[in-house]
Amino acid sequence: MISRGTSRGGYILLLVLMIILLVSGGLSLYGLRHNHLIMEEYKQAVFEADRQGQPDYKVDQLILRLKAHVENHMNANLQQDSDSEEDPIQLSYRHYRDTLVQWQKRMNNIDAKLVDQFKDIKKQCQTEDSLTSERLLCLKEKTRNIDFMPDPPLIAKADYTYNFTSPRFSTDLAGVSLVLFFMTLSIFVLRLLF
Repeated sequence: MISRGTSRGGYILLLVLMIILLVSGGLSLYGLRHNHLIMEEYKQAVFEADRQGQPDYKVDQLILRLKAHVENHMNANLQQDSDSEEDPIQLSYRHYRDTLVQWQKRMNNIDAKLVDQFKDIKKQCQTEDSLTSERLLCLKEKTRNIDFMPDPPLIAKADYTYNFTSPRFSTDLAGVSLVLFFMTLSIFVLRLLF
């Protein structure tokens, strides 16, 4: 509690502490939000590059940029849903393309006519709004009864998934502002009590 004997200097100190609290609190909120928005931007860049079929090295560069940001900044976790067991970054289009390439290689080893049949079936299954997993299922279903058609290759999806964890504290704007906020809050409370 503020005692009756608090001097004018004491009130000025409390006012300065309140200003520091407000500024550091605002900066920490801004920093945390900024970290999260940058992570979302980098994550979307990875998904877009994968969807567009960018070369693997370009997608890998974007993944490394995302990883560096997430692992060095607070509030940049990729995992939004803590109950989800799937990794948040899944390069499903790369998985789909690699599966098709391997599958066509198997067909070429058997008969080149199979590749032509496969291309026709692929056009039927490859609609704009279908997911890559739905496309693969469609291809498997439609090629099942074709003589001499090899089975699709089983490429592990785990090789196409990524998850990075952000630290609880980082020395960026958000972290330093939070430290300043809590130190100032402690001084403010102690000053009020004593």
